Amino acid sequence: MCSTSSLLGVGRLCLGILIISTWVACDDPPPPRAPEAPKKASEIAPPVPEPTVVTRPSNLDEALNLLPAEERFHGFDLPMGYEPHANGRARKIQTTLPRLLRFYYSRYYQVVRTRSGELYEPSKTRGRSLRGSDYKIQAADPLKRKAVLHISERPGSTFLLRIEERKARPLAQPALLRVMDAERQGLEPEAPLRTMKRPAKDGDVVPVAEGAGLVYKRAKPKKLEKFSLRRAKQRVLKPRSSGATSRSVSNRIYKWSNQGTDRRFLD
Repeated sequence: MCSTSSLLGVGRLCLGILIISTWVACDDPPPPRAPEAPKKASEIAPPVPEPTVVTRPSNLDEALNLLPAEERFHGFDLPMGYEPHANGRARKIQTTLPRLLRFYYSRYYQVVRTRSGELYEPSKTRGRSLRGSDYKIQAADPLKRKAVLHISERPGSTFLLRIEERKARPLAQPALLRVMDAERQGLEPEAPLRTMKRPAKDGDVVPVAEGAGLVYKRAKPKKLEKFSLRRAKQRVLKPRSSGATSRSVSNRIYKWSNQGTDRRFLD
């Protein structure tokens, strides 16, 4: 059994602990924390950028190569995404040069880079060449090279596609044959000698946009067209000077052709 003195000691001890705990609980609260200084712009982390979604153009395949269009330009394949240019006489496309050249390389065309900017030397048997061409494209088979496709670079990653047809120029009719044809038609001696105009073909019509006009350069008239049939005949049959390197045989050809035979002289 516990004695009274021991119980009193325990009670005093509990009372002292209660007083100490009450004093600690009634103490003042801690002072508030000072506000932090604002961070500098360099210390703030940049926002996470949103992922960019790149859409593939409709004229490219999965390997980012140009797709072919349904139309053919004078027999040449055209890439998808082109636009008509120069009243339909040319094509314009916005793409990159390696992609455009790869389009024709993969279709077995012969691609040649032009350095002088001119495809052919001007001659009597070849048409006028196109200037300002960076690349020329033609068929690999020499027998199928009826036209040449020219590629010219334009500002803004734009390329111009033009066609040069490889057609021989028609040879001018010799002056003597023109005089003989005029005599067969019964032209009067004092009538002016003019060239016979050939009938127009469907391919000669040049498409023109509404409101636009075509400017034709007037060709220089030939010397023989300024004379009448009589003067043109005198000019053709006139003997050449002694200092000429060749001898004129126009009189002999004229007399032979007028013998009344069905044969005609072929120059």
